[in-house]
Amino acid sequence: MAGPPDVPAIGEQRPEAVDISVRGLVIALAGSCLGYYIVTGMPQLRLSVFAPTVALHMVTAALVFVYAGYLALYRRLPGGTPIDWPVALVVVAYALATAASINWRVSLENMLQVLMVVIVFYTLSDVRILSARDVQRGLMLAGAAASFYALWVVAHDYADWLALARAVDGGFSLGNLVPPTVPRVHDVSDHPNMLAMTLVLIIPLYAVTVYRPEAWWERAAAAVGLVAAVMAVFLTLSRGAWLGSAVGLAVTAGGIAILAWAGRGGGLDAAALLRWPWTHRVATALIASTLAVLVVLGALFAAAHWETRPQWLFRASLSPRQDVLSAGFDMYKDHPLLGAGPNTYALLYPEYSGKDPIHGVHAHNAYLQAAIDLGLPGMAALLALASVVGWMLWRTARSGTFSQRLLALACGGALVGFLVHGLADAPNMWKAPLVALAAVGAIIVGIYREAQGPGIPAASDKPPQGAPAEGPLTRLLSFLRVAPRLLVIVIMVALLAGWSWIDAAHYYYARGATRAAENRFSEAVSDASRAVDLDPDFAIYHLQLGLTEVQAYLHDGSRERLDQAIEHLRRGVELEPRSAIGYANLARALELAGQGDEAGAAALEARRWAGIDEALVVAAGTVLEDLGQTDDAIETYSTAVSLNASLLDSPFWTSSAFRKEHYEEILLRSVLPWNSCGFANALVRSTNKAAEALGADLEKLAEECAQLVFLSPDDLTYRVELANILLAQGDAQGAEEHLRFVIQRQPDNGPARTALGRSYASQGDLEAARREWVLASQLEDPEGVMLLGDSYPAGEVPQEVIDRLGKLLYKASSAVQNDIISILYYRMKFSRGAPITILVPGEWQQAVPGTYLAMQNALFRWRDAARPPGH
Repeated sequence: MAGPPDVPAIGEQRPEAVDISVRGLVIALAGSCLGYYIVTGMPQLRLSVFAPTVALHMVTAALVFVYAGYLALYRRLPGGTPIDWPVALVVVAYALATAASINWRVSLENMLQVLMVVIVFYTLSDVRILSARDVQRGLMLAGAAASFYALWVVAHDYADWLALARAVDGGFSLGNLVPPTVPRVHDVSDHPNMLAMTLVLIIPLYAVTVYRPEAWWERAAAAVGLVAAVMAVFLTLSRGAWLGSAVGLAVTAGGIAILAWAGRGGGLDAAALLRWPWTHRVATALIASTLAVLVVLGALFAAAHWETRPQWLFRASLSPRQDVLSAGFDMYKDHPLLGAGPNTYALLYPEYSGKDPIHGVHAHNAYLQAAIDLGLPGMAALLALASVVGWMLWRTARSGTFSQRLLALACGGALVGFLVHGLADAPNMWKAPLVALAAVGAIIVGIYREAQGPGIPAASDKPPQGAPAEGPLTRLLSFLRVAPRLLVIVIMVALLAGWSWIDAAHYYYARGATRAAENRFSEAVSDASRAVDLDPDFAIYHLQLGLTEVQAYLHDGSRERLDQAIEHLRRGVELEPRSAIGYANLARALELAGQGDEAGAAALEARRWAGIDEALVVAAGTVLEDLGQTDDAIETYSTAVSLNASLLDSPFWTSSAFRKEHYEEILLRSVLPWNSCGFANALVRSTNKAAEALGADLEKLAEECAQLVFLSPDDLTYRVELANILLAQGDAQGAEEHLRFVIQRQPDNGPARTALGRSYASQGDLEAARREWVLASQLEDPEGVMLLGDSYPAGEVPQEVIDRLGKLLYKASSAVQNDIISILYYRMKFSRGAPITILVPGEWQQAVPGTYLAMQNALFRWRDAARPPGH
């Protein structure tokens, strides 16, 4: 019987006879596979979640079958390097943390993604037709694809800006070449910050290829890729990535310089450096670290004293990050041993803070996030993995060829940059940076193997014939050697089995949500029930089934449907007790069933967990209003106004006798009156003459606002609000003084540009007003777009202006029209698409800001006037 095909021994180079076209094809396939993981977005953040999810699973399943076929063909086990045990320990830590999780079902999906990354790592590092250099080239190809795609997206946005500016100015102008703000990459990879973190890992690989290519064309291609990647990282506007890529490049460039210097006088022999006394090496490291710290501190000092502070560079993300970090530390203190469970941070965040649910999907620190996810065993396993990787790099640096040492240096620089960036972002739940990290790990394993020289052929996993009998200790040691390698096979089976089970239920959930949106409620209930039957411990399936059954009840009046809805909604909030959506829908269902006391309690729970989502708060308020709980309803409505001052002039307040009667009390019990600037600004900007209805003294409020500006002269928001008040009072000159101060400090402040345009318009300078409104339009202030369009005669509004307002209209809406927090609740906490209808329909849907209605009406007018006669 024929034996397995010959496979290169560990460390043995592939024969030169391998056709270059085959090698190119292999690199292209590796690059395409990595490019898919890196360039495509996370499935839960795509418009349709189920199809991209299945596509990701199918691509990974194909990879599993390729790898399993390779192992079967050569009759060998996976792995066989020192990294096997640390990887196995990390997997075991994830399994323990998932089992002990506060919500094991949510944690399971994150664990399966980690298993996917493990499979990618073993496939790239273990299939011997791929050398370390091939994996490097494949990763650089994927990085180039992501970088050029990012640059294309930004270029498209820049072209839109030029088109808008030309349409308003009537032609090309040199003054419009520079946009009012730096455009940011979007819709590439998992997230702009995660794209940046991925490129931080790849940039050092470009650098060493530029320095030491195999061919001249490779140097040119790597140089182009390096420039594109650096530009893409800059345009992600991820400051952590800027620092991480700078550190990674500095480590790589410094290492290259030291290697070259150490080899002076006779080739580039880096062994001279390795023979330095340890004191010399420590001193060099300390000097380099000190210089790096001084550079960073100097940059921070300069930034702190820089008078102009554009928003694209000084984004207001520090306070939210401090909040999520503080909440994360509290979570870890409550779950120190095994952690709270993988990907449970977002579930716990409302309990520990809830102030910023957009940021509060993870801890924004890789180390803290790992501690929350995995606890002490996981941190120990990750530390063991990092130690072994460092040891493998060191061994390669001591015994490898110069090319292998350079590649080891690049991988070391990539990991250092990644770890630095990890101080400001958490890649733990994202696929792109983890897959790129797996690819770098595969390169490290590859060069380690190659540096060790030819060894035992990888096919020889069985003991030789005629070997002496093994004792118990020998058998135990043999098992320990192969145990982590056997675990990889278990991982492949578990991954495919787990995804098959999960995807089946996900299919019915997605189809049920689609049918509910089409008002096919009977079929939608059937599908949602099937999802619950297949996956009974997934809270979101129960919540969706309950919501669909309430919708079916409202459609056909079946009391049985309503009773079933209450049962499933109760089960949903039992599985996920921090679900404001679940409590809001449960409150409405209980109210419809005539269970007033329980409905009121559920509404108050919805208000408690709603955080800053005013749609959920208003929905809870309508239930309390219907139940006659006057004080609770007023308090809930005032909370909604506190969360979104633009609701002040919503027609919602006049659509019921209760709200109309208590309107003044609702506003006065909100936080708005505590801030004279914000309150007066909201009043003068309202479309329902709220100031007159409340009998507010605008003169007094303006004086109080001026005092606030005097006490806090650097608060730009106060200044813009005061300028709006002064404009309402006819003091354009006084308003311009404050607005020019704001624009000098923050040139890309959209509301300030809009207000300055209104000031110019009030003085009859329409050209100057339009110039400011064009800038405000690019700065995504929808009011500036509306004012710009309304400055044209009917039928003459440029199409670019119409399109711009259509694109930005959502920014003037409330959560009722664009409930991004609830959408992210489904997508980021449960990796599922949000249904079209998230809350049981009701009067809460009327809570639309008056400014939104004004912009919507303007858009209708413009489009109607632009329509050709007869259409």
